[in-house]
Amino acid sequence: MLELMGLGFISGCLVSISLGFIFFLLIETAISSGWKASFWIILAVLAGDSILLGLALLFSQSLAQTLSEFGPILHLVAGLMFLGMGLYQFWKPRSTSRASQSKSSAQFVPAFLINVGNPSNWTFWLVLYSAPPVSLASLEGKWAFGLSVLASIVAYSAVVSLLAAQTGKYLPEKSVLRINQVVSMGLVAVGLYWLFFVG
Repeated sequence: MLELMGLGFISGCLVSISLGFIFFLLIETAISSGWKASFWIILAVLAGDSILLGLALLFSQSLAQTLSEFGPILHLVAGLMFLGMGLYQFWKPRSTSRASQSKSSAQFVPAFLINVGNPSNWTFWLVLYSAPPVSLASLEGKWAFGLSVLASIVAYSAVVSLLAAQTGKYLPEKSVLRINQVVSMGLVAVGLYWLFFVG
């Protein structure tokens, strides 16, 4: 059990450090609106990954087959979603006052959709539960492994959020807006990648 929990913690740290797009969205939100706003993104990651954890734990074999059969459709949907969010994020009107950005619970839904709609995230969870030693573990062991992964992802995200929020206090408004534009273009790039280079 302890070995599975340790493996889960390491796996969660590795996937967090791999600089997924949520990582950049988390940093941008923490810098522009503070750590309290980025809390909603962490909550969205936790909610999305909890769902994927449950699905991978219960239906890993059937989900793997479904992803194989409907891969092109999933890539199209993911590409359009990322592209649309990126364009909206880039063009939406925004205030120059950081205080007015403090109510950022609206960040939950986009972050949740990005997390759950990313085929790479589905693949990550399916691979974790399809390979030994996790695939050979008891149900209790599999749950312990998955919860350890979630705990390490949340812990890493919280640390990154706090550090980014502290950094954001010393950045001028123009730099904050520029970071937001970079994140938006990143979303568009990810969308184009899923549309034209995958599947």
